[in-house]
Amino acid sequence: TSGTTGLEKFISVTAENLFQRILELQTTNLYSSLSAICLLPFGGLWSTRVAMVSVLFGKPYITFGYPDDRLIEVITKYEVRALMGSPSQVAGVIDLMDARLKEKRRIPNIELFVMGGSTLSQNLVNRIRKQHRCKVYNYYGSTEVGGIALCEVKTGLEPLIVRPYTEVERSEEHT
Repeated sequence: TSGTTGLEKFISVTAENLFQRILELQTTNLYSSLSAICLLPFGGLWSTRVAMVSVLFGKPYITFGYPDDRLIEVITKYEVRALMGSPSQVAGVIDLMDARLKEKRRIPNIELFVMGGSTLSQNLVNRIRKQHRCKVYNYYGSTEVGGIALCEVKTGLEPLIVRPYTEVERSEEHT
């Protein structure tokens, strides 16, 4: 579904095209050596690419729909080091980790956060960095065509991707 409107959308590619897309230089290169979890629903190009890269590099593909302590247990069990999702989803994970820390329970060590779907806040970046020595990336794209822009957030929110100028062309084949 569209992350913006919620409308159903479909992507059609051949197995060969999908494999070529996986091998393209994309955000997948950030986490191909790490166990990753994608909080976005399976079916969009980003989550599909995460799944295919995980399989290609012999890592488990993990997606999770329960925003409670079970998520942290799964992240810990599978030694997840890369976490992808929307800022609100990641904020929920950080909330869960904050609760564990207050209880003096161990939290997983996340090395990479990649967020897209809405604009990051400085507060969220600060909360992530308080718990983790990690890289934080802002990802911009669409459900249908995947990533358009990616930047690392190093000190503050510069240079955040809000709405980069892009042109997308759509072609239809008639049979």
